[in-house]
Amino acid sequence: MAKSTRIIEIGGVKMEVDLRYCKTVDHYHVGQNIKLLKKEYSTYEAHSGIIVGFDNFASRPTIVIAYLTNPGYNPEIKFLYYNSESKDIEITPMLTEEVLFDKADVMAKFDLQIAKQQAMLDEFKEKKAFFVDMYAKAFEAPVQVPQGELITEEAV
Repeated sequence: MAKSTRIIEIGGVKMEVDLRYCKTVDHYHVGQNIKLLKKEYSTYEAHSGIIVGFDNFASRPTIVIAYLTNPGYNPEIKFLYYNSESKDIEITPMLTEEVLFDKADVMAKFDLQIAKQQAMLDEFKEKKAFFVDMYAKAFEAPVQVPQGELITEEAV
């Protein structure tokens, strides 16, 4: 049978720790890269993320995580609020050599999405201008002619 206690020293103080009841304590800070394992339907998917904040709620302190989905095709930034009530989610620190995507490539994809959305916005602005120019007369107030009088060009 394996020994279930260990002597450890913390700050010059030696302690005997029962390994059956100890647990690992991870330390996180804002700006730290993390890996996020999140259940998506019936499978788990790993995402790269970064801790963007801590919300110190009295009953449920929460870690705010920004993570990236689809870094290779259509990148999207999502936010996750991780606390004691979070289900089917795990986080762990990420080493720099474990980064799952290239920053420049993701930035280029975001720039491409921005250009597509800008083109769509420009198209809607053109359609609005066309509508205003071509159909403005249809929405002008009609000329009121008293009943029984003839309409002449001067009245219009």
